[in-house]
Amino acid sequence: MPLYTVTTPDGFLSAEQRDVIAAELTRIYTTINQVPANFVHSIFLTYPRGHAYVAANPSPIASIIGTIRGGRAPEQKTRLIKAIWTMFQDNTSVSDSDLSVALQEIPPSQAMENGVIMPEVGHEQAR
Repeated sequence: MPLYTVTTPDGFLSAEQRDVIAAELTRIYTTINQVPANFVHSIFLTYPRGHAYVAANPSPIASIIGTIRGGRAPEQKTRLIKAIWTMFQDNTSVSDSDLSVALQEIPPSQAMENGVIMPEVGHEQAR
């Protein structure tokens, strides 16, 4: 936890861009939240070009959804969203109108990794 799902049109990101974005998502999350890097997961999904819309207009939408444990301060979440937005634009040049970044929170007791229920925020240990 967190799990970042980055969704873009086919061919939008190169392998090198995915590597950089995954590293940056890890750096951003661990810097803001002071947790071990191995807590951060990133998945890159693609969709066929022409299969995304803003309102009724075709758009090459890029979306990042971060599923995180509940319990973080609102200021941390705002810093996280802003840092992810800026980082993604810096690495892709995607426009404001074609980017969406959101966080979804779940209770730690409803997430499991490495065979262990996730700890409450502030009780993390390197695995």
